Amino acid sequence: MALPRIKYPVGIQTFPEIIKEKYFYEDKTGIIYELVNSSKYVFLSRPRRFGKSLLMSTIEAYFRGELTLFHGLEIEKMEEKWESFPVFRFDLSASNYDEPSKLALKINMFLSRWEEEYDILPVGGISERFSNLLYYVAQKTGKRSVILIDEYDKPLLDCMTDVASQEKTKAELRGFYSVIKENDAYIRFAMLTGVTKFGKVSVFSGLNNMTDISLQPKYNAICGFTESEFREDFKDSVREFSLSNDISESEVRTLFKKKYDGYRFAKRGEDIYNPYSVLRAFDEKETKDF
Repeated sequence: MALPRIKYPVGIQTFPEIIKEKYFYEDKTGIIYELVNSSKYVFLSRPRRFGKSLLMSTIEAYFRGELTLFHGLEIEKMEEKWESFPVFRFDLSASNYDEPSKLALKINMFLSRWEEEYDILPVGGISERFSNLLYYVAQKTGKRSVILIDEYDKPLLDCMTDVASQEKTKAELRGFYSVIKENDAYIRFAMLTGVTKFGKVSVFSGLNNMTDISLQPKYNAICGFTESEFREDFKDSVREFSLSNDISESEVRTLFKKKYDGYRFAKRGEDIYNPYSVLRAFDEKETKDF
């Protein structure tokens, strides 16, 4: 009997699309619920292609109160009151920031979209406009805002070899992030993700109230697949891979562990499989250095 075709979300980082189109989704919503209801300002570091954007998209859907997307997931049983908040998500991953001006253009694009949505007149530079946005949205909606900044460090990494450009970029980011601390009364939750934390270059000097959860044991598995998740939730995938490659299921598990189980983000906690590599290997029915 043929197994039902499993749809793997290779390269798809949008939570609503994954749920609506019935792609495979490893349920991380229980961890997400604990995070957003126990912390206010959060930083998470993970390698590239490790599920950070999907995590942010899931958090965005939760704070928008999109209950129908979470049917059957852990968070549905945990959340008693679904509430919608204004969500401002800055995805800085898709552009090239080899010049400082490109960062301002990118942020301006996001701010202009939201200023139009909430009928707010843009005044001043990007920091002043961001501050005004948070204030006036709170006045108009009666709700505090959620701020999600994905791949915050991309602008800094793109100009690593140009000292002058990086200094300008750092100054721009420092002022922009300081807005978050200054507008604490209008913020429900804020989170930044990136590959690394530029602590020694004072990017976060204007945001010293942020908690780094990157190596906290309880968030070890917030991205990627744990050993137990791999063994329990990929049974059909392992069986399908086994049949396609004419090897035993035990050999499949051993192969994937050797190739893709190379991470741990806490001294105490399970090993973590690289999610992109696992999904792509199952999708293509072969193991490569993806």
